[in-house]
Amino acid sequence: MPRQYTLGKRAGQKERTRQRILDAAAALYQEQGVSATTIPAVARRADVAPGTVLNHFASADALAMAVVDGILGSLELPSDEIFAGLDLVTTRVARLADELFAFYARSESWYLVYARERQGIPAWADAEASFNTAYDGLIRSALRPLGDDESSVAVLSMMLGGGTYSTLRARGLSASAIAELIVEVLAPWLERKVAVR
Repeated sequence: MPRQYTLGKRAGQKERTRQRILDAAAALYQEQGVSATTIPAVARRADVAPGTVLNHFASADALAMAVVDGILGSLELPSDEIFAGLDLVTTRVARLADELFAFYARSESWYLVYARERQGIPAWADAEASFNTAYDGLIRSALRPLGDDESSVAVLSMMLGGGTYSTLRARGLSASAIAELIVEVLAPWLERKVAVR
């Protein structure tokens, strides 16, 4: 009698193996960086053969892209939905500051991996471009009706950027304290800008 296969069971097993590979690669990226992580090392960590890794991901770059996509999805960059029902620019900027600095706090360990080797890793370049596009859209939405004023966009981008966050975190401030401080500094300036417009 021929052996019977259950497609759902095989698909589930395949997905679990794929996830083990992604988890193993992510752990190695955290420990040693993307460029130092090899397919055989990922295979050993995932307890699979190197060929199994390559069956799931055609190359080391494809594996890195999948890991980075999963990281970005799990870190949950805020979306325009955070501004629902908020009419004042200062209120929207305060919400964005809270959400972005919480995002930076969630992503600190991965930011360190990225910062160590941001050049030459295609997965990081794609993720950075995607982040920058989303970040610019959030800044412009928060600034409505100043979203087309490039100087306002530039100032808010700088004040809510990762560099500002990192500098203030190094001074011992929490993510929420940083958000409060930035809004306290920006609110009067934003109110004047809106009044002039």
